[in-house]
Amino acid sequence: MFAKREIKWSYLVDLAWLPILTMTIWSSFVVGLHMLFDDYGYDFALSFQPIELLGITVALYLGFKNNQAYDRFWEGRIIWGGIVNYSRSWANGVLTFLHSPKGENKAVASSARVLVRRHIAWLYALTHHLRKQSHGSPQYPPTFHGLSKTRVTSGEWENVLKPFLSEEEYRELLGYSNIPAQLIRFQGRHLKEVLFEKEWLNPYHHAELTRILEEFYNLQGKCERIKNTPLPRQFANLSRTLVYLFCFLLPFGLVGITSEGLELFLTIPLSVLVGWAFVTAEQVGDLTEDPFENFVHDVPMSALTRTIEIDLCEMVEEPYIPEPIQPENGVLL
Repeated sequence: MFAKREIKWSYLVDLAWLPILTMTIWSSFVVGLHMLFDDYGYDFALSFQPIELLGITVALYLGFKNNQAYDRFWEGRIIWGGIVNYSRSWANGVLTFLHSPKGENKAVASSARVLVRRHIAWLYALTHHLRKQSHGSPQYPPTFHGLSKTRVTSGEWENVLKPFLSEEEYRELLGYSNIPAQLIRFQGRHLKEVLFEKEWLNPYHHAELTRILEEFYNLQGKCERIKNTPLPRQFANLSRTLVYLFCFLLPFGLVGITSEGLELFLTIPLSVLVGWAFVTAEQVGDLTEDPFENFVHDVPMSALTRTIEIDLCEMVEEPYIPEPIQPENGVLL
């Protein structure tokens, strides 16, 4: 996510250079054809009114598509806001509800610490689970400035879980495909042990902590729904087709308006400017519709995870508190 109000020029240039170059070549070609065949009585100019109507239609369609794309991003951010809030409630509930009438205070505190640290592991597991490449993930060249970092493989990110889990739990997790879901199950299993075997938790508090675990399942499921259900391609691809059609016809309409002398060459900059605006608007929608792909315009899950980790570590009085993640080149990951 862009952390500053101003976007770096390198990012804008990366978005703009290809449509600008394409429109410059195409509009120059149309102007050259018009000049060449005008001497023979052939007129390549088209009436601008139909092209204008097409432009209005494309603009309305782009507005609809970009609005839906932004809704997907904003829903993802709202979901992660819920994860932040429920994570704090989880840690507070664990530290408040667990108690021992038998004087086993150290054992209770250790158990509560395990429950909190396992939740931090869930946060990291969920972040990487959502950033894995899927069948609907967008594809961009490695040089594209919209990419924040290369995707990590499962063997790399699973090591992130080691500091927060026991060796037995870590090895057990490796056999599952959906690690975040299994971590929540581990939490439920731990609460069952605390309730029935240790008797450190009463049934009412157990029900409340179980409700929070259920909410974590709901929040994870909402993220997976956005991740695994891309914006319907009949909307996304049609908008791209309409934009390209409009940009193709635009120079033919402009040469009819600027058809005399030096004014004819105004077709080139005007075509470039208008075409760039439409193509860039279409690209912005494409870049915004997938909020969990580890791109510079996505929900900053790493930063949010670190924020929660800091809060929870302070609650359990960990000796080491990590530093917040700072923006890199104006981008918060």
